Amino acid sequence: MIWIPLKAVAKQRARLTRPRRGRKSRAYTPQPTVHFENGVAEHYVANGGTHHGKIPLGISIEIHKDGFDVDVYPLECSVRPVGIRGDVDNICKAVLDGLNGVAWDDDRQVELMTVHFVGVPRKGTEYNEEVAGVPDLPSCSDGAGGGDMRPLGAPAGGNDVGELRENGGME
Repeated sequence: MIWIPLKAVAKQRARLTRPRRGRKSRAYTPQPTVHFENGVAEHYVANGGTHHGKIPLGISIEIHKDGFDVDVYPLECSVRPVGIRGDVDNICKAVLDGLNGVAWDDDRQVELMTVHFVGVPRKGTEYNEEVAGVPDLPSCSDGAGGGDMRPLGAPAGGNDVGELRENGGME
């Protein structure tokens, strides 16, 4: 888990420049968002954060008043359903926006969110049956199309990443 000592801020929507003579509009990210994202990256790297390359990953984020903890960990295999496009965060945002005024007044009311892809393990992903982990999540090899959301190499018996860490199962 890496502590990022920045007050968490929401990503601002992209802005458009006004078209000028002979030029098209262009989209840009507002400066406060760029500054925050750069700060997150700098703190992550400075505190030993690992770049995992192009492998399936999980992330845990705990938001506090004065910063947030981030834990990025590899998953045993990819279970993104075939035909599903888009990043998990963008899909979640669309679902939350769709439920505004229907399930709640405003998605700002949502304070806890659990999300993961459920599909069949993709070709080329390896599965180690001896790797145990967080219970109550489907396994990559269960044959039911479930995907294992447990951290790679996590021991059996832990209910969450924090408990696994306390029990010495993850470094």
